[in-house]
Amino acid sequence: MTSKCNSKKLAVTQFCRGDTDLDFARSFVCYGRSNMSVHTEATSDRLTQREAQCLQALASGLSNSGIAKQLKISLPTVALHLCNARRKLGAQTREQAVALAVKRGLVSIDPLPDRDD
Repeated sequence: MTSKCNSKKLAVTQFCRGDTDLDFARSFVCYGRSNMSVHTEATSDRLTQREAQCLQALASGLSNSGIAKQLKISLPTVALHLCNARRKLGAQTREQAVALAVKRGLVSIDPLPDRDD
């Protein structure tokens, strides 16, 4: 991975963790600025409709590209919505974000079909 890709990944990761706002993350990607700390507490912000839709699609088993196709949005936009949802829920992973969203009644999971053993 090139240095520019590493910078972008770091900026997106830091933004997803809630360490910085989008403008700062963009300037970090463009200019290599870094002065961020780690923070993963839940915020009181409510999920937007798109964030909830992305989490619901993720809970249904879709990949980011599948979510992008289903919602007719770009792949970076899906990543941004999922990152925002993770930050708002105080989740460290995508899976944890889905679990927290289900627990809070923000998304639902279809029950597994009965198995005939």
